Amino acid sequence: MQPIRLPKFELPKFNGKLESFSEFWDVFSTAVHNNNTVPDTLKFLHLKNCLQGDAELLIRGLGMTEDSYNNAINLLHQRYHRPNFTRNALVNKLKDIRPPSESAKSQRNTFSMVSAIMIQLDKLEDNSESTVMMQLIRDKFPEYTRMKLAKRQHKL
Repeated sequence: MQPIRLPKFELPKFNGKLESFSEFWDVFSTAVHNNNTVPDTLKFLHLKNCLQGDAELLIRGLGMTEDSYNNAINLLHQRYHRPNFTRNALVNKLKDIRPPSESAKSQRNTFSMVSAIMIQLDKLEDNSESTVMMQLIRDKFPEYTRMKLAKRQHKL
């Protein structure tokens, strides 16, 4: 049996948006950081290639030394690994989602956006099922959909 040839994998870019750091770091650490066969100098080059905007500016002054990779990781984590700020940014993003129309497609799109934010909040170990959070989410949908949901929950 022949091994499956996977398509070429491209590392994600990170531009300094606080709410994107966790997702970026999850992928980068799995693909590069935790790979003990890759020397730190090469890890640093991969990291530099992934950074844009403010994140790139943060590590721009680091030269190509043995310590550059670890220094860069420390700088990035100090600046961007801020769960409380990230949580607030995600909740604000959730608040800013416009209510969908009554079409199924529009509601599916809204549900997908809400789900993506909720997954990120869960990673931050946020109590995303709080009454306030659930009300905020329900308010995103038309009255008809909320009524159907309430009936379904009442039956359970």
